[in-house]
Amino acid sequence: MGRALRFLKRKGFKSFLLRSYEQIKFFKIKNLVFDSDFIISDKERIIQENTHFGFNPKVSIVVPVFNTQPNFLIEMIESVLNQTYRNLELCIFNGGSSDLKVKEVLDYYISKDNRIKVSEGINNGGISSNTNKALSMATGEYVALLDHDDIIAPNAIFENVKAINLYDKAPDLLYSDEDKITENGLTHVEPHKKPDWSPDTLLSYNYICHLLVFKSDLLKVTGNLNSKFDGSQDYDFILRLTQKANNIVHIPKILYHWRISNTSTALNYSVKSEALENGKKALEEYLEKQNTKAKVFPMDFSGSYNVIYEKTSIQQDLAIIVRGTWINRQEIEGYIFDLQNSFSINNNFQKVFLFNESNMEKIIFDINVEVIGVKDLNFAQALNNLIKRINTEYIILIDSNIKAIKSDLPERLISHLNREDIAVVGGKLLKGNKKIHSYGYAVTKKNIYNIFKGFHNQFYGYFGRLKICQNVTAVSPELVIFKRSSLIEVGYFNEVYENYISFVEYCYKLKDLGKKVKLIPLDLGIIESEPDYMKPNLKEIDKFLKYNRGILSDRDKYFPEEILEIVMEVQR
Repeated sequence: MGRALRFLKRKGFKSFLLRSYEQIKFFKIKNLVFDSDFIISDKERIIQENTHFGFNPKVSIVVPVFNTQPNFLIEMIESVLNQTYRNLELCIFNGGSSDLKVKEVLDYYISKDNRIKVSEGINNGGISSNTNKALSMATGEYVALLDHDDIIAPNAIFENVKAINLYDKAPDLLYSDEDKITENGLTHVEPHKKPDWSPDTLLSYNYICHLLVFKSDLLKVTGNLNSKFDGSQDYDFILRLTQKANNIVHIPKILYHWRISNTSTALNYSVKSEALENGKKALEEYLEKQNTKAKVFPMDFSGSYNVIYEKTSIQQDLAIIVRGTWINRQEIEGYIFDLQNSFSINNNFQKVFLFNESNMEKIIFDINVEVIGVKDLNFAQALNNLIKRINTEYIILIDSNIKAIKSDLPERLISHLNREDIAVVGGKLLKGNKKIHSYGYAVTKKNIYNIFKGFHNQFYGYFGRLKICQNVTAVSPELVIFKRSSLIEVGYFNEVYENYISFVEYCYKLKDLGKKVKLIPLDLGIIESEPDYMKPNLKEIDKFLKYNRGILSDRDKYFPEEILEIVMEVQR
């Protein structure tokens, strides 16, 4: 109730009604329980306890403690002692707790299990200082961070060690999914099924959070937690860890249960309001150390941020390709005039190519605009033929049905291609002013999903996905920017497809090159009518699924299948 009232005060009555409507529509997701992730049978426990891996690292579970409710403390410790993987230690630092029951609980468990280490301080040094002192006790090859009032699943450490052994080179950092438990520990809510390693999502908010496991050697290059970011110390720490980690692995299982209590950020992030500002400062410092020129602003929900990158001078390195149907020169001239106004195009940079499906003969308007008839070519053939002729690195692809919203759109888009690993950038396309036409695709061996099509533009989406910058598997080619070099590396667009599937397949294959597709929370354009090459075509989708059967996965890298199915139900 308190959270709802704060939202009403901050956003107003209309936004409150829309948020309430969305919560009702997605009530099923909020109350899903993935008990198969974290409840194991007696038989499975025996199997796990008797499993011997090729590499059996000691895992140090690090916990800072300060005036923890005794029952929470007991449940936390018991969840560690209940692990099916036994080569671990529990390192607890008691930061001057005034509640004497805390010491009683800790003394009892020290005598019970020699894998438990406890150190005490006279004063509470704060969350970062207390965690660092617990870290100083760790002797394991890997470290896991655990909060004093939370619990981990009995298979949590086992699943991490299992994942570590799947790779020739052991992962530097691992994270898994999480949910929340009520104060009495009996009810599980708000499951967070996370994307695989998604650097741009991390720059929007700390989606990694719990359970975090990392090589202890990483601390030699990253340093420990920083007290100046207390409240968002984990965010700062994870940003630094991921910068140095070579292999980051996501375990798609809920292995961590975040306690909801009156003082917990699991209940309400704004309980610790300084966390919001410290999170922003942590992100700013991280970007500064990366020599990334950008500004950070709070986003639509607590704990989320929007990174606005400094616009880049693109001059002669950008081409714009427009696909449309014009029947005479007058229509083309009208479109060029509108495009020049909406894109702030000048004659000093940018070559504009108009793909005209009417197959009018080739027309050259001036040195910067060329019209090419492509009636007898499919989407991929037309693009490939042209891209082989041009030499600009950056290419904006736009459909003539799209009305661009931002006049500085080229500069905005190109500013997000600021890392070598980003190959494609797309944004939000609207149908009218309220409904989403496209905001990213998910791809599995079952189908290609236009995830949020038809949703209200003010919806937040699963864990705020509709409001943040993030990595996705693919985006719509109706309005997008991409790097020519990455396309050439993949081998151009696959011409066996008659429609947009060729672009989706290109996006999907980028992962094999270590490249990423980026989606930005910016309303890029409004579509008047869906072009034929973008309309659903089961024959083309089946062709894609057949041709890529050997590389497609059961799950999309960035959008969990279990949540995806419910989202698509709501969409229908």
